[in-house]
Amino acid sequence: MSDAIGGAVLEERPRASRAPWRDPSALFLLAALALFVVTVASFREFGHDAWWHLATGDWILQHHEIPRADPFSSTARGEPWVDHEWGFQILLSLIHRATGVPGLVAFRVGVVVLAGALLVAALLAEGLSLPVAALLVALAAEAARVRFQIRPELATLLLCTLLVSLFSERSGRRLLALAAPLFVLWANLHPGFLLGLVLLAAHAAGGTLDLARARFARTFPEPPSAAEAISRWGALAAAAAASCLNPFGVSVFLVPGRIRSAIAASHLWNPEWWPTTLPDQPLFFALLGTLAVLLLAGIRRAPGSLLLVSGALAAFALRYVRGIGTFGLAFPLLAARAAGPFLAELPAALRARLTPRAAPRTRLAWLLGTLLLLVSVCHALWDPVYRFGYGVDEKREPVGAADFLLRERPAREMYNEIGDGGYLIWRLGALYPAFLDGRNEVYSKFLPEWTGAQRSPELWAAFLEGRRVKTAVVRYQPPGFRHFRVADPGLVLPVPFSRAYFAPSEWALVYWDDHDMILLRRVPEHEDLIRRSEYRCLHPEDLPNTLARASADASFAACVRGEIVRRLGEEPLSDRAEAIGAAVFGRPARQGAGR
Repeated sequence: MSDAIGGAVLEERPRASRAPWRDPSALFLLAALALFVVTVASFREFGHDAWWHLATGDWILQHHEIPRADPFSSTARGEPWVDHEWGFQILLSLIHRATGVPGLVAFRVGVVVLAGALLVAALLAEGLSLPVAALLVALAAEAARVRFQIRPELATLLLCTLLVSLFSERSGRRLLALAAPLFVLWANLHPGFLLGLVLLAAHAAGGTLDLARARFARTFPEPPSAAEAISRWGALAAAAAASCLNPFGVSVFLVPGRIRSAIAASHLWNPEWWPTTLPDQPLFFALLGTLAVLLLAGIRRAPGSLLLVSGALAAFALRYVRGIGTFGLAFPLLAARAAGPFLAELPAALRARLTPRAAPRTRLAWLLGTLLLLVSVCHALWDPVYRFGYGVDEKREPVGAADFLLRERPAREMYNEIGDGGYLIWRLGALYPAFLDGRNEVYSKFLPEWTGAQRSPELWAAFLEGRRVKTAVVRYQPPGFRHFRVADPGLVLPVPFSRAYFAPSEWALVYWDDHDMILLRRVPEHEDLIRRSEYRCLHPEDLPNTLARASADASFAACVRGEIVRRLGEEPLSDRAEAIGAAVFGRPARQGAGR
């Protein structure tokens, strides 16, 4: 049986299967898989936290110290901050200084490709044929894609994959030697090292469990030795001690709990800390179900470490969306190692069919390689969510809003929502201190005040007045989300947050694109900018009420048409403007605008 957890195969594979680079079909499949993984990770960056991480790396290099208090925002400046991801932030800053944003995307691609190569090598070492290994890695990359953002989590995705690849029934001494250097690095890159400690504990506990199981189950494979079990626990102790070797000591162990507490106390809408659901992540649940079937079918022979490590990763991914990446990349190894006990429970004839002794089938390699190439083309040309490219996704980041602020320079007392804060910190710096960003633990005292103020327009108005906000960068909300009834005879339908809580009598809409709107308080210092830039009739997030009023008021309809024509002639080009123009003119927007 293979030395790996569970044994991926029951019999030794022929030597030909271990040298796939000698076969043209295998070379084609490897090239197609590499291209597939590259296109999976080659999308324009829209991870909101990427930018404050980059700004922090710049700050560290400029000041030659790690920040211990917030240096960026207007609402939490000076609040204590355990910047536990400082190492990765410096790395991002250095890459950006050398290559710009395209280099950051290329770095993400490199990390994902490295993880894929690690998986392929580990799976071939487990005895799997190249087509099976390639298919598992492709599924893993696709499932984990939702977490492929330019943020310190990339370090956890790679290092967690490496850690799981090291687990085997005789891995104790190797883990003992590698645990300290691995976790010193990990603890200074991302708090995902805590998950690594959990997996080490699961691996160690599984070995101890197997020693007990072997006493009562004669059919159970040979358990690890007592020395092996001790080595595993020693590796856990070494990793835990090494994790404390960071600028903040044991405080880094508390950060995830503080983040969760800040979110819970403020009832903050933060999807990555939500449970994973089937409609949103069907591929994840398909992989989870496959692994569960393999483990349950071979549970009598499956090593305890495999069961506990799989359970820990699955539980984390089910509880929090952010766990999908680590589970997805670990899935190929877990599934391969669960295959041995699963096959051992099958009848001999069926087992012989499922464990071919021939080298990788040429036809299957060509077919799978061609399929991966076709999917790669789809990723590059037609993916509406992960838009292929090596820059910033201006449709999902406040690029245009930042350009407007830098160009027009309204009042610097700014409001922005959490998702935009990171990018605005990076682009605007001290010129416009951010109101909020993704560092939830830094804003733990402020978040309840912010979410509480959203209970009514009156509370919100007092909140903004108390914070002396004069410039607001407001994001669009999903259809039907956060809509409110407003006592206004001109509004026949519930209106979105941006209209209900930023009353036109107090706020003027002066800019909008596909991602944000900018509203200015009607104060003397904004008079000239409002006169030049205000949209008096058209509200891009409240089209139903706009059209309803336009149908009953000819002068208002003329105003709306004029403003949509104006927006269609401005930069940046806007898909939302095109759609509104088509609705207003009843024909393709630019055709209507020209008549």
